[in-house]
Amino acid sequence: MLDKISLSDENLMIALCAENDIEAFEILVSRYEKQLPGYIYRYVGDYQMVKDIFQETFYRIYQNRKDFNSDLPFSPWVYRIVTNLCISTLNKKSMSEETMENHRLDQHVSPSLPTLEEKLITKSLAEHVKDIVLSLPEKIKTVFILAYYQEIPPKEIAIMLDIPLGTVKSRLHNGFKQVSASAKKRGLFDEMQ
Repeated sequence: MLDKISLSDENLMIALCAENDIEAFEILVSRYEKQLPGYIYRYVGDYQMVKDIFQETFYRIYQNRKDFNSDLPFSPWVYRIVTNLCISTLNKKSMSEETMENHRLDQHVSPSLPTLEEKLITKSLAEHVKDIVLSLPEKIKTVFILAYYQEIPPKEIAIMLDIPLGTVKSRLHNGFKQVSASAKKRGLFDEMQ
């Protein structure tokens, strides 16, 4: 297993496809189990959905492993699958405000702050910003989350989503403008000062 850990994602997929190497698949899952849940949560806004979507993503990768093009990077393929699952999950299930409030990831991972007041202000701002991002149109939201939360460069986003780089930059610009306008309208800039 030690020498497999040093393999690239693409080579692990090749091993999975050619030899049905389950160990290679497990390494891939472990590599993405830190970054994908955060992306999924930012996209769907419901902590309970994160695990299901993550598991479904890798189930689909395994089921469709023969469709993987080894000449292309693995990461964009993963993000395309997980993004499509997030969109279809949101389309199938309309989340009630009560469900969103009861299952926030923020409750499980909250920074330690010196005072209760700072903790409440930070949580309030994070909730407002998350709500604003969740309300963005799907195409803009996808690009915005990938760029600002997952810190994926625009060129890679263009490959992942199979859209021109100019479209990615345009959607990022529009997303930033919409988030800023909504934050200003809600008076969030006053809270941050």
